[in-house]
Amino acid sequence: NVTSWSNGPVHWHADVEIEICGESYFLPEIEGFRNQVGTELVHTHEDMRIHIEGPVMEEEDASLGNFFEEQAVPFSATEIAEKKNNDLCPDGKPGKVRMFVNGKENFEFDKYVIAPYPDVPPGDLIKITFGAD
Repeated sequence: NVTSWSNGPVHWHADVEIEICGESYFLPEIEGFRNQVGTELVHTHEDMRIHIEGPVMEEEDASLGNFFEEQAVPFSATEIAEKKNNDLCPDGKPGKVRMFVNGKENFEFDKYVIAPYPDVPPGDLIKITFGAD
């Protein structure tokens, strides 16, 4: 606990909404007997909520990049799931990844570290979109 970035165990949450070409995108479903997708530290329970539970050893452990890596969903400033910037949506228009945190556009993408709150709000509401500007 003394050596962890978070100075001991935490129980933080952030809600995430993903929209690709105007359609809701859902994170992977739970398989097997585990009640979560991801690790004990960073996971979801099929609730579109990021759960960070335990001591966070490094700041990047609480990042969106780490969360999406644990979900096996590609995510960065240039891609979300199966879509990369300039890929076409069904309407024929090229799309771009954008991210909003608590209603404000944010450009940290996978480097973003969720706010240290157990409840949402005040914890983060993160919206990731892929579509035409």
